[in-house]
Amino acid sequence: MTDTMTGVTLALLHDRPGKPDTATLRAVLRNHVFLPDDRRALLDPEQTAAMRWLSAASLTVIELEEAKTVRAVLAAISVNLGGTRAADPTFRRKRAVFHHALGYAVELGNFRRIRWTG
Repeated sequence: MTDTMTGVTLALLHDRPGKPDTATLRAVLRNHVFLPDDRRALLDPEQTAAMRWLSAASLTVIELEEAKTVRAVLAAISVNLGGTRAADPTFRRKRAVFHHALGYAVELGNFRRIRWTG
């Protein structure tokens, strides 16, 4: 689940100056952001800077109501790290994780509604 949410998050970023390399962003997301507090790794200075950049570059939750944003996420999770097309079961699993995350956001009242197609 953390790998899927890492890919989703990387697709939900504004292009801002000072972007850390993707490997650093992935490490921060997988080893810190998407883990419970008691399992989080300590951040080194480079990762702390990456965390600040992530906070500043992240789209707002409301932007997920835009179809183009959701489609960008679906496109991002449809390929592997090497850029090749993900196997159908892999895509379905990642799509399900994303769908459940959106459903949870709806339950919390973060959206008026999500139109889920695809």
